[in-house]
Formats: sequence, C-alpha cells, structure tokens
Amino acid sequence: MRFAFGLKGKDWFGLYLAVLMVYAVPNIAMHVLSAHLRAEPRNLSNLLYFVLLFAFMMAALLVLVVPVLTRIVGSVRLDNEPFGYKGTIGGFVLLNIGNILLSIVTLGIFYPWYIRNVLRHISSNIEYKGSRFGFGGKGLHLFAILLLTGILPMIVWGAWYAYMIKAFQASVPLRIVSFAIIYVALVPYLYMYYKWMMCITYKGHTVEWNTAAGPSMLTILLQVLLTMITAGIYFPIAIAKLYDYFVNRTVISRDGAATHSLRVKLEYFHVWKVTWAQVLLTLVSLGVYGAWAYCRIAALYVDATSIESPTQMHLEG
Repeated sequence: MRFAFGLKGKDWFGLYLAVLMVYAVPNIAMHVLSAHLRAEPRNLSNLLYFVLLFAFMMAALLVLVVPVLTRIVGSVRLDNEPFGYKGTIGGFVLLNIGNILLSIVTLGIFYPWYIRNVLRHISSNIEYKGSRFGFGGKGLHLFAILLLTGILPMIVWGAWYAYMIKAFQASVPLRIVSFAIIYVALVPYLYMYYKWMMCITYKGHTVEWNTAAGPSMLTILLQVLLTMITAGIYFPIAIAKLYDYFVNRTVISRDGAATHSLRVKLEYFHVWKVTWAQVLLTLVSLGVYGAWAYCRIAALYVDATSIESPTQMHLEG
C-alpha cells in the first residue's frame, strides 16, 4: 500500500498567501515597534500596539490552521483511498485559547498537556475509510522529557554561556562553538520528543517507532554535525536520511504483535537538488512560490513511503 500526495501549488495558493501575509505583515510591524520601544521605553502605547499585533497574528494563524490541515490531509492518499480532516475552526481555536491560558496560569507547567491535547484533537479529526485516528501520548511523560532533556540542559548551557561571555568577551568563534554545543546537547531531547509523538492509534492498531535510544541518537548527532560542518548545505540530505532511518523503523502493531511496517526509498542527491531548488525559488519570489515548493518537497517524501506486511517484507528480502 503506497502513499501519494496530490496537492498542487495552485490548489491552495490563496490559503498559503493568507498564512504568509498574516505571519509576515505583523512581524514586520512588530520589528518596527521594537525599535521604537528601545528608543522610548516609557511609551506604553507602543507596547500596547506590539501586544495587540502579536495577539492578532496568533489568533489569525490559529483560525487558518484548520483550513490548511483540511487541504493538506485531504491531499494524502493511501492505497488510492483519501484521508480527510474533519475538525472545525471554532473547536481548534477554543482548545488552544483554553490551554494557552492554563499554561500561563501554571507558569508553563501545563504546557506538555497542552501539546498532548492539541495532538489528540488533531489525530481524532483525521479520518481514513470512515474511521478516526487517536493519539496515545501521555502529558506526564512529555513533562519528564522536556524537563530532563530540554530545560535542564538549557539552564546548564545558559549559565556556562553567560560565564564564558563574561570571562572571554563575546568573540564570534566562542559564540559559534557555544551554539554548536547546545545543538549537540539537545539531541536526546529531539529523539525522545519525536518518539513520544509517534504514538498513533487506528482501529485497535498502534503506530510507533521500533528504535533503540543509543543508535538513534548517534544517527541524529551525525546528521546534525554534518549539517553544521557544511554550513547548512547538507541539510536536505540530513532530513532525508533521518526520515529514511525512522520511517523504516516505524511499525504498526495490534495486541503487541507487529502487523505491518512503514517503508521508504529515497534518492538522497535527488532530494538535495529538488529541495534547494525549491528553497531558492521561494527566496527569489519573496515567499510567493512557497505554495508550490511545499507541494513539491512533500510529494518527494510522501510518494516514496509505503506500508508493507511482514509477508511482503520477507518476499522482498
């Protein structure tokens, strides 16, 4: 059973342009206001305008999420059967507003449950052949992941970075090395976070990674280092190799027994050429071409992915 991605740039250009404008215009205005705030820190009207612009941008983006999901999810097919997204704008916006307020009131402690609730909401509104998906990740598990592999390393790194800057001044080589260190230190967080996210259910089946922490984190670390060494030029290949590594270790199980596995076959150099071509075209067009770029890049990955049974894998082997 193969996946296919049928969305074209022209199919959602208006929606993409709305997202681009809603994000870009307020950000430009907030950048201008930031300069005024630094020049006149006692002018509270500038601060008020800044907050209102930020609130407008976030609210508008939340409203646009559901139309975007509806268009993108509906463009994915498996075995020639389409997926669908059945969520409503009102339900998604209210969910986020409530969870954002809870996160603020709890000084961020509720944030892992906020992420859990959003993923659960989105999954429960994705439909395939008349049945909905689900999400089994636990908020407490994510809280532990964020605390131990995200927040604590950042605190240690922040203290060390502040000391180094004070002791040795803000030299460019020191800044580069320091930021390289934090990217490496966050590799366990990246692995644990995405492994936690991959806990999807469908009609009694569970989709999850069949991976070991050590080899997986070494794989991520290698791709991060190669991307940094090449000043980002290698980045598309890094993404392709990580996608290949983790998709080929994604299993579908029922009652603890594997029933199917995901498979992907990518040509890394082709992915690299296509990705950079799309990025450059998007930059040259000041972002306007992005609707087509997204579709072209997404199709590279989706069309190369399939679901196979153990019998199929055995025959191919």
